[in-house]
Amino acid sequence: MYPHSRFNGDSILEPQLQDSWDREALIDVLHHTLQTNATGATWSYNVVPGIENLHEEYQRISKIITLNNIVENDYTAWWESRSTGFYDAISDINNHPILLWMIEGGSALDHSQNYVNHTVTVVGYVGYAGAFYWEIHDTWDSASHYIVDGNWEDAWFIFVRRR
Repeated sequence: MYPHSRFNGDSILEPQLQDSWDREALIDVLHHTLQTNATGATWSYNVVPGIENLHEEYQRISKIITLNNIVENDYTAWWESRSTGFYDAISDINNHPILLWMIEGGSALDHSQNYVNHTVTVVGYVGYAGAFYWEIHDTWDSASHYIVDGNWEDAWFIFVRRR
């Protein structure tokens, strides 16, 4: 049995997330570095380089427009398959969230819509004898949802660290 674990958000709160203007600016810069298209889609091969280019691009943009805070840290990111990254994901969630990219993903317990090819943020997990659930946040609303581990054809974790 796995214990319940949940990232509480206190350990890596960046100053740029403190106010809505800078938070939206950060999201817009990420859309740019991830090469997210007008429909909100991001190709998987753009995710890791997009995260790694965030710091440099945010610094460049902050010289052009006024932002109250700047991204203070540079980040590195990498992929691990669900099969090899499972235990790394469990240990990481206690310190910071990770991303889960699902291929042909099923639905969360409280959703009827399948995730199909979608990336969500993993903020916790709950495990019982014979069942394991990831606590996730998606872009469809602001609530936490739970998805059964393996409720997809394939899945990859994206880990992000400060350099």
